[in-house]
Amino acid sequence: MIEGLAVLALAQVLTLSAGEYTGPSDSQFGEIEEVTYRKSNWEPWRVWGGADVHYYDNIRSINLLSPTLAGVLNDEDDFVYHFGLGVGYTPLITNNLFLDTSLSQEFYRFDKLNQLDFDYTNADLGFIYVIQSLRDLEVFARYRYEHLESGTFESKLYGMHSFETGAQQVYRFAPGQSVFGQLKARWALDASPDITGYDEYSMNVGYKWESEPFEVTFSYRLGYSDFDEIDRADWNHVVMLRGEYHLRDWVTFGADASFTSNASDLKAFDYDTFGIGAGVSLQMSF
Repeated sequence: MIEGLAVLALAQVLTLSAGEYTGPSDSQFGEIEEVTYRKSNWEPWRVWGGADVHYYDNIRSINLLSPTLAGVLNDEDDFVYHFGLGVGYTPLITNNLFLDTSLSQEFYRFDKLNQLDFDYTNADLGFIYVIQSLRDLEVFARYRYEHLESGTFESKLYGMHSFETGAQQVYRFAPGQSVFGQLKARWALDASPDITGYDEYSMNVGYKWESEPFEVTFSYRLGYSDFDEIDRADWNHVVMLRGEYHLRDWVTFGADASFTSNASDLKAFDYDTFGIGAGVSLQMSF
């Protein structure tokens, strides 16, 4: 039963990632790291926090996970309340090389489906290198640890050590307008339970329009996940439109709409989900 819940919790993270607040780098959707090199007065410490609420028309189908839960959540809609906070330290080591570290804690609570409540911890340690000759192309490599617990703090549902690497580019082609892209690969080093370990390869592209205090981003993410211990591979598509209003340099209000489609070798994990939501985020750098 614990292994089934772990797979379910992992599926929730992959689904909910389309709309969640994850700190200044927006690492779950958008997946574009903060552009470090162009800031002459770079401040290495970042502290952030945020809260949002999202509505999803199809939380998840779990028909193959457990006979006692089979079909209970098929096409179920619900509101998801999310709170997160974190800290990052990204000092300049040389002219082009940055140390990249962060630690974040997030809490997910469901309005109706309380049995799905979970808490998510993420820790990163790695490097970012800027290649000036390639329009400040950023390449990165990092170790990551992820940990999920049930919302009651009573049991660990999932934990994974992984290594990821990739490259990203932001290109400004007009005042207040830019396009961005990223390629990333992540390999599982160790997972608990074993069946939750997976490798992922993803591509992310998008367009951003900025006119202070407003910002609008349109993004598309394609991900391929290959699970290590079970015969399962997923293709995941996420399209998102997000608008932001920067009340202050450190206070941002945001709203978004997203569509997620997942195609899996295990039919229970085939799903389409539409979500809308809004929230507020706070960030300070020093």
